[in-house]
Amino acid sequence: MKGRERQFPMPRFDRSKGLPVPSLFVAVLLLVAGCATSGSDAPLPAPVSAADYERHLARLASDDFQGRKPGTEGERRTVDYLVEEFRRLGLQPGNGDSWIQEVPLVETTTGTDAALQFGGSALRYLDDMVVWSKRTVPEVRLESSPVVFVGHGIVAPEYGWNDYAGLDMRGKTAVILINEPGFATDDASLFRGRALTYYGRWTYKFEEAARQGAAAALIIHQTEPAAYPWHTVRNGRIGPQVDLESADGNAGRVGIEGWITEQAADKPEDVRPRIAEGKLRKWLEEVVLLDQPHVNGDRYEGRTIEEIRAALAAKTGENVVIRRFERFAVGE
Repeated sequence: MKGRERQFPMPRFDRSKGLPVPSLFVAVLLLVAGCATSGSDAPLPAPVSAADYERHLARLASDDFQGRKPGTEGERRTVDYLVEEFRRLGLQPGNGDSWIQEVPLVETTTGTDAALQFGGSALRYLDDMVVWSKRTVPEVRLESSPVVFVGHGIVAPEYGWNDYAGLDMRGKTAVILINEPGFATDDASLFRGRALTYYGRWTYKFEEAARQGAAAALIIHQTEPAAYPWHTVRNGRIGPQVDLESADGNAGRVGIEGWITEQAADKPEDVRPRIAEGKLRKWLEEVVLLDQPHVNGDRYEGRTIEEIRAALAAKTGENVVIRRFERFAVGE
């Protein structure tokens, strides 16, 4: 996968904790309006009204600001607008005598010749898949990487869940389901049922795959659990992408990240059995006692009941067997 890279310093307004610019502006206004200074007779700014919010929102969302993307004329206009409003409110610069703080960003663009051979099928960029790399290198290439279906790709000790238990992902491609087991099964006892936690977010899937040492991570898109159609994924990856620059060039990220359509995941004849095998393995881990990790994950380092039994048998020289067990549900 080829791409290009560009670095440029940007003000921090567009990157503040994920807040869109209008929300950031109103949040600042609310903070100023809601805080009094002790021992000062300086008049407080007028409270923010719905009309104020609508006016700023309409202005910043207008075509004049061109989407406010970092590195564009629209972003410069946005910053100028914010600075002017801060001055009007009587605020003082917070970075010495400057209203802004420059932050180095990296812009990468996936080449239109991006290719993904999934099993025996060549997937079409944007139609069947979208791929990219967060690593700031000119080209990323991965060949003959074994495909491993890892269920929802979640490691959550507090829920007694580890989709990567017993797997060595080094050099391999993780194929991952979006969302969480509770949504997929409509089981309120799994995680938070159909309520999404961070474990169900696509960003988490890539982060966990990197922690597991995977070479690549592909999420299978399904409209209902993702809560958006394929064209949302597709359109979101068209054109340059902007990220914060890191000291190591994001070397700790998975080499290739991406999404594939549900239809594409079902295409390759040689991949289908592996996904089916992975689904069967995950189901057995959920229903077979010996294949489940011990509930005390910290003490037993995520080992399964069978692994603990085998280790105890080897240590004592005895034939250790499990004759009975009791099932407890959380909350009982």
